Amino acid sequence: MKANEVTFKEIEKLLKEMDKALAKHEAALDNLSGEMVIEDNDEVIVNKKLIKQHE
Repeated sequence: MKANEVTFKEIEKLLKEMDKALAKHEAALDNLSGEMVIEDNDEVIVNKKLIKQHE
């Protein structure tokens, strides 16, 4: 039973680290999303080069 507790704690720690890393990437993508799609009056301009760079 104790071995399972240790394993779950290790997994929980890894998940928290992954969440932090994902949050950084999401923030970076949010900052760039305004540059990926630009709306100008009735026109929408998509920056395909920037989108491809982030795939």
